[in-house]
Amino acid sequence: MGHLMENLLVLQLAKNNLSAVSTHWFSNLNKLLYENQLTSVPEDIFQNLPNLKEIGLHGNKIAELSPNLFPHKDKLNKLLLENNLLTGLPEGFFVGFPQLKTLTLQKNKLTSLPPVLDADLFEKLASVVTLRLAHNDLHTLPEDIFDPLLKLKKLYLSDNPWRCDCNLIPLHLWIKANSDKIQSAAVLKPH
Repeated sequence: MGHLMENLLVLQLAKNNLSAVSTHWFSNLNKLLYENQLTSVPEDIFQNLPNLKEIGLHGNKIAELSPNLFPHKDKLNKLLLENNLLTGLPEGFFVGFPQLKTLTLQKNKLTSLPPVLDADLFEKLASVVTLRLAHNDLHTLPEDIFDPLLKLKKLYLSDNPWRCDCNLIPLHLWIKANSDKIQSAAVLKPH
């Protein structure tokens, strides 16, 4: 069995109602678990998977991610975390994904995005083309948050309870100036 796993590139374990996984199950894979019942992910599950290009943990019940969950970020081009129970992300979470093109975080319970030490929030995600933040609990975002995303073509911001006050003016102006990138508009209603 071990020899078979060495040559395995894709393993689909979707829709199996898995509630737990073991680090020993995986090695040399390109895609992983989604649409199960996972509430947590072992911190070292991706440790021996340096060639992962896509990680799909969407459609689970994950409420929290370890700051060290993705030790080999350099080759990832897709990170699918939507439809979970995430309320926040670890500090520095977005640092170290040089090839990430798609980041999906919609349909979670995010109230804010993580701070990044000594850098703009998305500065280290210069390759991101698609960013999905719709259907969360975001009230506001930092000024100029999306400016470092020079390759961004699709941004989803709808269905968040935006707090329409003066702090949201820069986001509103950015949305107006970049309307071609907005796939699902953020409806900003004054309170």
